[in-house]
Amino acid sequence: MDNIPYMTPPRWWEPRPSRVFLWLAGPYRRLRRRFWERLSRVEVQGLEHVRGALRQGCGVLVVCNHAAHSDPLVLLKASELLRNYFYFIANWQSFHLRPWIGQRVLQWHACFSIDREGADEAAYEQAVGVLRAGGHPLVVFAEGHVNHHYQRVAPFRAGASLFAQAAARSEGRPVVWVPAAVTYRYKREPLPELSRLLSLMEEKLGWPPESHLPLAGRVRRVGEGVLELREKQYGGLAHPGPYGERAAAVFQAILGRLESDRGLNPGRLDVPGRVAQLRRRAVQQKALAPSDQAAVEDAERQLRDLQVVAQLHSYRHDYDKDEATFEHLAEIVDKLEEDVLGAVTAATRGRRCAYLRFGPPVPVYPEGTESPRRLTATMRDRVQELLDGLISDYGPWKTFPWGGA
Repeated sequence: MDNIPYMTPPRWWEPRPSRVFLWLAGPYRRLRRRFWERLSRVEVQGLEHVRGALRQGCGVLVVCNHAAHSDPLVLLKASELLRNYFYFIANWQSFHLRPWIGQRVLQWHACFSIDREGADEAAYEQAVGVLRAGGHPLVVFAEGHVNHHYQRVAPFRAGASLFAQAAARSEGRPVVWVPAAVTYRYKREPLPELSRLLSLMEEKLGWPPESHLPLAGRVRRVGEGVLELREKQYGGLAHPGPYGERAAAVFQAILGRLESDRGLNPGRLDVPGRVAQLRRRAVQQKALAPSDQAAVEDAERQLRDLQVVAQLHSYRHDYDKDEATFEHLAEIVDKLEEDVLGAVTAATRGRRCAYLRFGPPVPVYPEGTESPRRLTATMRDRVQELLDGLISDYGPWKTFPWGGA
């Protein structure tokens, strides 16, 4: 998972779209896609669905999965083909961690910030306003974070549904949401780069590098080594059994303890929802007592524990099958680079092709016709269907058995 700070945002960053800048920055985006993100090709399909909805005067919400850090650049390619800029919602940390000029570049690209752990009224009003005004699509990466998975969509946060239904309550302009799915394929397997990265991780875990072993076996070995450390850290003992069950036992124990200490009932919240609820409490604790060193340190411990939960939850299905695609092995290494080596964001290791597909628009009705929870689930299912179609159309994907490669 991305290593980002959690605290009360210092400010809200509003969008400042500039058509002149967007035009002038076109060559920079092309260079960044090709050399920084190492995208040899970006293929966009189904853009007529977005174009048609805009021509009909609809407010358009594009709901997309978040497979990699390069996703915004892929969506920007679609906006260039559409000849119409998109608005983007980004975590406030994406602005905060950049220098002033980087923040302004995001704003000129029509990005605005959101505090996903708090009630961000400014972001809510901005999102609803974009949909009510129409003319430009609003892009939401509904998973709320980079998923690091080219073949599976993580649970969606409810924000996209709330924005769309709030905009639909206003009279006059119809609102639609358009599902979008993005995935990637490596043109050539960057085995030497991944092998060097795994050697660094093995050394960090106190093991001798095993560069002679197959890639899949090394990835699994490192992943299980990290899990064993977490089991000992939070339970004192490593346990046998399937990886997913062991990981779930650790993060459920952490969540249960934190919720019990604070008298919280998770109710129907899923794991990301429970993490968000507890993070919100920890951030509030830091903000309410900044001079109380003990309270601040306690809140920081909670946030570190919650980051462990988020990490383990993201790995829970990584080893479900007897074999994995090369792309999935590379994705796990990306996550391990952030979680084991402490990278802020994982680097791109090889040349890739990006595939983006938009689906037919779906009308949005005010809350009452459909609950936000149900609409959120529908959005996720529709995006997963699009992603499954991309995987099927651009397969077969090369696979490796976990015992070797």
